[in-house]
Amino acid sequence: MGLTLRLSQRLRREIKVWLNLRHANVLPLFGTTVGFGRFPAMVCPWVENGTLTVYLEDRYHSLSAIKVLGLLDNVASGLRYREFHSRCVVHGDLSGSNVLIRENGRACIADFGLSMLLTELGGSTFAASSHARGTLRWTAPELLDLEVPEDGMEEESQRVAPTTQSDVYSFGSIMLQILSGKMPYHYYKREAQVVHAVSRGMKPRRPSSTFTTERRWMFIQQCWSTMDIESRPSSEEIAEFIEEELTDCRTPSDVDFLRPLLAIQIGSTATRPLPPLDGPVRIPDTVVEPPVSTAVLARAPRLQSLLSALVPART
Repeated sequence: MGLTLRLSQRLRREIKVWLNLRHANVLPLFGTTVGFGRFPAMVCPWVENGTLTVYLEDRYHSLSAIKVLGLLDNVASGLRYREFHSRCVVHGDLSGSNVLIRENGRACIADFGLSMLLTELGGSTFAASSHARGTLRWTAPELLDLEVPEDGMEEESQRVAPTTQSDVYSFGSIMLQILSGKMPYHYYKREAQVVHAVSRGMKPRRPSSTFTTERRWMFIQQCWSTMDIESRPSSEEIAEFIEEELTDCRTPSDVDFLRPLLAIQIGSTATRPLPPLDGPVRIPDTVVEPPVSTAVLARAPRLQSLLSALVPART
């Protein structure tokens, strides 16, 4: 059975939207072609590192905090861009299978606006064609329509359309995955177990990863709000939060500033760097001097005051 005129027109509209998206964190669409099945095939660049899920399975333990937050920043930037586009684009199926990682490690979002449409038509998305796991683990509960319709009402039961708020829920799940290196509900092997958990209002558990700080976990909870989906953060608020986390991660602490300026004198001439400061600062009996001039310190009042507190006065 061929595509109806209405569905064909809708597919063309969604493809046109994706064609017009131009952003470093949105996978570009070159065009379409035919001959690969029932539906038109989308032509996109080859992405060397594959999906986010596969990338994290292979490389998570080698990623630094900056790199982890950088991936989050990439996804957040892609989502924010769609809201500044001439038409607010709903992704509808954001998951670890359609966030792709380029050769340079940059994350980009694929399947904008097409995933839900092609699923309705019985086709396949990038995720399905790559034999990826289902996207249920990232999906907002309001889209699952878990309520059983009353007798005789099956025909009138309509599918809930995805929204920007449901995309935000999915971003919260992406954030959990990037911070922990594991898919949401990774401890459930079968999709039926995930459906059961979601139907009971059970959110994914907090991971033990050091990247999942209290502040970041609380933000994920905001993205997952089900009491009032309108209270979920906007794409702009998501991007601002991730940018703040990146800034905090990149800003050296006061101790980091001081470490290269200080040396502990051993004997009369030999010196060695200060050991890592994991606890309270303890000043040894030996004299500690900054190997910099007073003029340099005068241009850095904050460091000078810190040094004064750490370095005992010479008698």
